Amino acid sequence: MAHPNTLAEWEALTGDALTDPEQQLITACRDGEICWLGDGERPEEPDPERNIRADLLRWLILGGCDDCQTHAQGLQLVGAYITGKLDISFAKAKGLTYLVGCHFAEPIEALQTRFEFLVLNGSALPGLNAQGTEVKGGVFLRNGFEATGEVSLSGASIGGNFDCFDGCFSNKGGEALNAEEAEVKGGVFLNNGFEAIGEVRLLGASIGGQLDCSDGCCSNENGHALNAQRLHVTEASFLRA
Repeated sequence: MAHPNTLAEWEALTGDALTDPEQQLITACRDGEICWLGDGERPEEPDPERNIRADLLRWLILGGCDDCQTHAQGLQLVGAYITGKLDISFAKAKGLTYLVGCHFAEPIEALQTRFEFLVLNGSALPGLNAQGTEVKGGVFLRNGFEATGEVSLSGASIGGNFDCFDGCFSNKGGEALNAEEAEVKGGVFLNNGFEAIGEVRLLGASIGGQLDCSDGCCSNENGHALNAQRLHVTEASFLRA
């Protein structure tokens, strides 16, 4: 979809009027506030009171339009069901990309995207392709985050921590979490209830802080559970129950 310059243009392109939750999100983005939908808990199925179209989400993540600019704080959304495919590849997000307790119907495409921060705590999605992405701050896929397909940050550059505390990554027979050749300036946390079903691939990655896998679980019936060949860790590594 072309990037429209006004809300009216966006509605004309989609052919549908904005819904109440979408209007709520637009107002929050304009004011630099968090948009809470429903009770803030992650929805497991579509809900007219919580549905947000992926195309609108993309538009706001990239900064909105002339008559509806996203605040410098960025997009902050809690408890939404995202319909359609969110594709922000080769783009630059404005401010925070904070999508907490959200349910994505389709995988997220963020190939070589530039973020300030990427926060998907407690969200559920069927995959994330963030190969080559550049994140100025940290990446947070924690606090009940669930993926049922590959999460790839291969070749990514992360300026802060990569935190998957209590996250669940499942891609049986494939790569559950792929951070091959990634550069993480901070620490990597695959701990405190972290679970991966499928390979965790840290091949050739560089970690500027610590690698903490304490109380984490990696399993893969058909190959490596944790592939850390040529991994460089500046500080300590913890691989313990």
